[in-house]
Amino acid sequence: MFYGLINISMLSRGALQLAPIFIAGLLTGNPIWFRVEIVTISTFIAAERSRLAPLGVLLHALVVALGYLAITSSRQTPGVFIIGSVVLAVACIAITAAGTEMRWTGTFTFIPVLYLACATANNANGRALPQAAVETLPYLLFSVLPVALVSIASYRLLGKKFDGRRWFAVRQVNEAPGRGYSEGMIAAALSVGMAASLIVWHRIHYPEWLIWSAASVVTGDVSTAIAKWKDRMVGAIVGVTTGMAVGIFLPHVPLLFDVLTAAIALTLVAFNRYVVAFGARCAMRATRDRDYCRRTHRFVSGRTSDRRCNRQHDRHHFRAGDEFGRPVAGGAPYAIKVMSAPYARPGLRPKGRVRRANTPKSEI
Repeated sequence: MFYGLINISMLSRGALQLAPIFIAGLLTGNPIWFRVEIVTISTFIAAERSRLAPLGVLLHALVVALGYLAITSSRQTPGVFIIGSVVLAVACIAITAAGTEMRWTGTFTFIPVLYLACATANNANGRALPQAAVETLPYLLFSVLPVALVSIASYRLLGKKFDGRRWFAVRQVNEAPGRGYSEGMIAAALSVGMAASLIVWHRIHYPEWLIWSAASVVTGDVSTAIAKWKDRMVGAIVGVTTGMAVGIFLPHVPLLFDVLTAAIALTLVAFNRYVVAFGARCAMRATRDRDYCRRTHRFVSGRTSDRRCNRQHDRHHFRAGDEFGRPVAGGAPYAIKVMSAPYARPGLRPKGRVRRANTPKSEI
């Protein structure tokens, strides 16, 4: 039943190339390292599945970086964000004109650009989004290095078979253009455009989940699209339920959050069956978020002095604006603003009462 369920080869090689980024995050305590893990795994998948040469790996990294800067900056303006998401989806489908297997490169360009851009926007902490994107860019570029070095080393081993001119090749194989990519581009534009418009209209949080769900079922074939939609439904229902149940029994330690973040990225290469991979991804995400909420609750209730939890709590939950940086009427409630302030942490509360600017004393 379980024979062939786990792809040992891809999982082991992906874990080895992800390890330097994970270790850098642990040593520095900088959460940006954990955010860019999705870039490392995406570049690894594109290189393996699309048979990219070293030059192709570097070009893929460049496109991801440019797309990331563009989509992150577009989050400031809802209309531009919709257009940018549609253009990105169409471009990632159009790349299959270079070969059927190039769909992997298109998919794993769309995913890191979208997810990292939304994560950066959610954690901008009042900074201008272009500035926040530029600050994250060095981490993004560094996260590609393990994959690029492995690609160069493995390509070097084939030196007897390839002459020097092959170093200027983008791929190691030649393919005929994919079929039906024109229809796929139209379908992707419609589905992603509607999803992005819905996000802007209703101000839905974590837009990357909805947009990618809309884009991922565009397979170019009705039967496979329906099958993938069913797999995602089953994976989400079973995975989230399982993750919430498992999260009850797991200890709430800071390291668990980081390990689950890396494990979520590795589910993209760990399994041979999509429904199992998506279910595992949903389960780990639900477990991680439950652990985060438990530690956040302990912080708000004053039962922890975990400074890392405090930083994550401030970064994720107390922005006086919506997903697109537009101010929300009144901002966060006053009590929450006080709790999220640096001095509200155990041992750092100042003496006396703290009054909000422009607030009458009668409201305190």
